[in-house]
Amino acid sequence: MEFCIDCGKELSDKEMRCTRCGRPRNNQKVLPVVNKGGFGWFLIGTLAPIAGLVLYLMWRIEKPRAAKGAGLGAIIGSILFVVLYIAMIVFIVFIEREGY
Repeated sequence: MEFCIDCGKELSDKEMRCTRCGRPRNNQKVLPVVNKGGFGWFLIGTLAPIAGLVLYLMWRIEKPRAAKGAGLGAIIGSILFVVLYIAMIVFIVFIEREGY
């Protein structure tokens, strides 16, 4: 899989130039995109769900594996936040009832 070095559009084997920006296809001008797994992006998405959502939306086409990791991290991070918030409220209500 090759991408245009100027605009990042995926180039098919038949295209001699980029259909988005017009740059001629040349082995020196087209670089492969590394799309490794997304555990690091998953961790960032878990710790900062809004950042994970933004990364998912930016990368969902160009880097699908990294986008999936960031998006999944954002979902899990949001769920953890809600669960911890509910647990905190239950704990506070319990303490007030017991009179501590």
